[in-house]
Amino acid sequence: EDVKGDSPTDPGQVPTTFRTQSLDVYPNHRLAKTADTVTITHQGIIQTGVGFEVNTQTQQYKLLSKVNTRYEPSAAR
Repeated sequence: EDVKGDSPTDPGQVPTTFRTQSLDVYPNHRLAKTADTVTITHQGIIQTGVGFEVNTQTQQYKLLSKVNTRYEPSAAR
């Protein structure tokens, strides 16, 4: 995991993190993407997938294949 992304730690907001091996960033297109495996965690939800694209303006992302989602209630607190 050479690339680590963490949301700001604002009070009252649950943090989101992502981890992957590489990430290509295209600031003029407001896009970041990778073909590698990605792990995203947010409020007890752990998602993994192969391939990832995020629109840095809208903060919407998509995992492109082999997606798995797991919920761990104890991690949501």
